[in-house]
Amino acid sequence: MSIFIQKTAVSTKTTLLIGVIFALTIASAGYTANLPDQVKLYESFYSGKSAFDAHDYPEAINIFRKLTQLQSKIPIEVYYYFGMSELNSQDWETSKELLSNYVTNAGKGGQFYQMALQGLSEAQKHNSIFQACGKEWRVGGRNFSWYEAEVWICTLGGGWRSPTREELKELYNNVGKNSPIKDEWVWAEPKSTTSAWNFHFYSGDENWYSNYFRSSRNRAVAVRSGK
Repeated sequence: MSIFIQKTAVSTKTTLLIGVIFALTIASAGYTANLPDQVKLYESFYSGKSAFDAHDYPEAINIFRKLTQLQSKIPIEVYYYFGMSELNSQDWETSKELLSNYVTNAGKGGQFYQMALQGLSEAQKHNSIFQACGKEWRVGGRNFSWYEAEVWICTLGGGWRSPTREELKELYNNVGKNSPIKDEWVWAEPKSTTSAWNFHFYSGDENWYSNYFRSSRNRAVAVRSGK
């Protein structure tokens, strides 16, 4: 179930009009150097928003992550939709960072200011970083494939990496379901070039799936040396 959903139905004609306005707006703000780049930026933004409206949060996250990695400036609304996508995938820490960015930079005049405040308040109720087994753990979003989980971990930096099967077994034996992971499946190391191991924190079982397999119970989890 989605935590926060803002869905807007628009016609094709309206979409094209929004696109022109969007391109002219970002041009006047000096976001990009030329109109083709502005159009591409709009197309990516709208693709991400469409994925968000369709509740395909992993896809929205993939698109908005790429937008935030552009060298040119991007509209502040990207951080709102990116943050809300992360919120709905229950990556609490990332959603806190992104929504805080939007609230701070958009201010009270921002189009989504109140919704962003609500989302930030929800994210702040959760703590997804914890210490166990001499290591620091960070729980990411749900419904991620192994590939998408690996991309998320790479963006974290700071020594974060994907856990091994043995590390997940040790964590399960020590904390069971009593951690922010709760009773969900967690991606581990690759099994082959096309599959990866998945550990279940409800039963202690493990299985393997395609690198691109998604499930609403699959979690991305990162680990690093304890502080």
